[in-house]
Amino acid sequence: MTGHRPPGVFRRRTASAVAAGALALAGAVALPAASAHADTTAKGDVIANLWEWNWNSVASECTNVLGPAGYGAVQVAPPAESLKQPSYYWWDVYQPYSYDLNSRFGTKAQFAAMITACHGAGVKVYTDAVINHTAAQTGTGYNGTTITSKYDTPEWDRADYHDSSDCPTSDLTIQDYSNLTQVQNCELLGLPDLRTGSDTVRAGLADFLNSQLALGVDGFRVDAAKHIPETDLAAIESKLTNTTAGTAPYVFQEIYPGSTPQPADYYASGDVLDFTYASRMKSAFQGNVSDLSSLESSGILPAANSVSFVTNHDTEPLHESPDLSLYVRSRMTGVLGICFRGSELSDGDAASFAHEVDIYKGLRPMLSAAAGSLLTAQALSDASAEGAPPWDALQETAAGNQEVIISAYQSDEGMETFNVKPVGLDAEATYDVFSVDSGPLGDATGAALMSGGIDIVQSPNTAAHILILRVRQ
Repeated sequence: MTGHRPPGVFRRRTASAVAAGALALAGAVALPAASAHADTTAKGDVIANLWEWNWNSVASECTNVLGPAGYGAVQVAPPAESLKQPSYYWWDVYQPYSYDLNSRFGTKAQFAAMITACHGAGVKVYTDAVINHTAAQTGTGYNGTTITSKYDTPEWDRADYHDSSDCPTSDLTIQDYSNLTQVQNCELLGLPDLRTGSDTVRAGLADFLNSQLALGVDGFRVDAAKHIPETDLAAIESKLTNTTAGTAPYVFQEIYPGSTPQPADYYASGDVLDFTYASRMKSAFQGNVSDLSSLESSGILPAANSVSFVTNHDTEPLHESPDLSLYVRSRMTGVLGICFRGSELSDGDAASFAHEVDIYKGLRPMLSAAAGSLLTAQALSDASAEGAPPWDALQETAAGNQEVIISAYQSDEGMETFNVKPVGLDAEATYDVFSVDSGPLGDATGAALMSGGIDIVQSPNTAAHILILRVRQ
């Protein structure tokens, strides 16, 4: 049966609603959702990408965070046994050793219990389906399977993989990503490429996916789908059973941008991850926010055929970021989490990231009940030339104007100072002003702050500045 979109799930809303919802779309380091913003009566639009979380942690997150916050689904890591790499790099789970469901993230029983817990919280479960290939590296898997030849696994023999009769390159690897034959019949980074045109292979892959559906899995994110012909994917899907809820499993496919194949080539076999969505949304925010009303016609994939996201584990440029504080703080006002590969962080970046998380934890009680006001227009009056504003600023006000957070982001190094004027303060009250980086800055009445503003000066450390204003008790 052909996978399709379950009613109400992942349908893109109007542009303005998407702009708000997509910011909390995916995260591998999830922080507690701001429950004051949750609409638990309208589940279904948003998926949380808990990338490489173990099953017990996913179960807890579904119960305590995702369900209460109104999330419709959770995407989890590949559940099959894989290469057990000594350094536990992220990529070992994308090198399947067997289709046994005792894996890096827990036992089959824990996997099943996680699904039950998520369903109990009203959250569907989608797994990452690695069905294009098996492991390139020999060794021992997380459940004890030993591989001595990459073309000989518990499920597959050499005849089940593409060979020189299918792939024209001398070493069987993809060398030209504009050549469709190489993209789909040769090995991606040396990973043995399954002969998905074979009915034996199709049946074996369907059995693997059906074993997950039997435990309650609701659908699949197909990894490296562009390396599998669409007709092969459709044939595999035709062998899938219904979910335990009695519906067809939901299928969405990773068609990473490139010359061939194109996302539209895969619409018949499921939805497609839209890698263009984030860049188009960013362009709208960098220009006129009203451009969001025409987001649908900006070059993003059709709403009926796509899964929109802002960032995921493939696109998050966290490592060795030139301004990690800017990177994290610009997401604090609306993002549930950030995807990143923690094992690859340097000690310094790990410590900096932990510091930023601590800052967020301190702000979160205020953010959970805050209303936002965009102050970026104030920077335009200071600009010496036309174009994008040299600073962006957002005010979030909570607790009856008793607490205010101002986030300011410098985008033009030529404009070293920005005078930001808070709005809606209690004119008669005295506010203590703090910087998360510099500490106490002084105090002033609400009237003085609204009329005279606060000068924010360029920092050599970060382009992101966060000020906290609190009414003195």
